[in-house]
Parts: sequence; C-alpha cells; structure tokens
Amino acid sequence: MNELSIIIPTLNSEKTLESTIRAVIEKANIYVVDGGSTDSTISIANRFSARVTVTLPSRGLQLLNGANLVSKGWVLFLHSDTFLSDGWHEEVLNFIKMPDSSKKVGYFKFRFDDDSFIAKLVEICVSLRCRIFSLPYGDQCLLIHKSLYNKIGGFKPISLMEDVDLISRIEKKHLYNIPVSAITSSSKYKKKGYFYTTIKNLVCLLMFKLGFSIHFIKLIYDS
Repeated sequence: MNELSIIIPTLNSEKTLESTIRAVIEKANIYVVDGGSTDSTISIANRFSARVTVTLPSRGLQLLNGANLVSKGWVLFLHSDTFLSDGWHEEVLNFIKMPDSSKKVGYFKFRFDDDSFIAKLVEICVSLRCRIFSLPYGDQCLLIHKSLYNKIGGFKPISLMEDVDLISRIEKKHLYNIPVSAITSSSKYKKKGYFYTTIKNLVCLLMFKLGFSIHFIKLIYDS
C-alpha cells in the first residue's frame, strides 16, 4: 500500500496516549505534535519512537504542522484520547484499494470506552449526524490522501472546530464510513455529564456555522 502516516495532536495526554499509539505503531509512521505538555506525554511518545514536534497549544495548528511533515501518501489524523479497534488496518487497506479512493475521505465509527445506556445513546446520535448531515468529527479520525488534503487547503490553524471546517470543504459523496470503531475516552463526558457536554457541543457547532468567532465559541466550549 501507499505509505501511511498518522498524526496525533497531544496536550497533557499521558493517560491515554500509550493506548492510542500501541494500537497503530506497527502499521504506520507516527507523528506526535505536542502543544506544550507538562506531563509525561512526550516521554511516552519517545518510548514508542514516534516523531515528536512541539508547537503552540492549538489543535488546528498542531494538525496543520503535522500534515506539513508528510510529503505524500495517506494521512490519518488520530486524537490522543482515541484508539482504533482490532482490524482497523485491514479495513484501511480495503478502503485504499477502492476505485478513486484518493478522492475520498474515510472516517471511523464512533464509540466510547463506556457501555452505559447514555453513552450508547450518544453514539446513536453521532451515527445519525453522520448519516443525515455527513458530518463526522475529528474523534472519528479522518483518513485522507495527501494530494486531496492539499487540494482542499488542509487544516486551518484554529483552536476549535478545525475538523468541522475541513469536512465542510469535502463533498458529501466523497465521505466514506470505514467499518471499524474509533474508541474514545469518555472521561470528558463523564466529568460534566453526557447530556450537558452533548448539548454544549451542539451549541458550539451552531455558533460556528452562524459565523461566531472561534475565540467566543471556545469560551463556551471550555465552560
């Protein structure tokens, strides 16, 4: 297959990064773009011989810088609190072998590391969002050929909604759901509650679509 590179933006990600890297380390080149962690994040990345770059703490900027390190082939953008389930590499290969795959963007099925009823309900809502609105988020991972990434202008150096911004530049017919789970940590949802966090994320999405400034949206997002 064409060379696969995985970009992982991090910021104080020591609790989850090892699981994230361990699931993919043998199948791709790993780039960790850190936003100035003060914990053992970079030590963990170095232990796995990932290629580490340090930049300012802005996920859009981190993803942009990571993508700039890759000159060709396929790029998978993977959040540091998410790990791919077994079989991911085989399904990625199947996607890549599809006709005109270099003109498509793949994303994975969203899952929590929590089997509670409310977690499963949020997962269903995410699935419906993707089916109805063709709007996968970054925590579902995005797999894209570097040529297409360059063509659509790549990530913008913004601290929030960088994934929504990128997806908005991709035609719906060019999005493809890869049948493997991207399993995301539920800790952020549990901290303030699934309902509150889901509604807050929806409000932030609507604000972004209505043209509110990223700075103002981030104030709401961080609340």
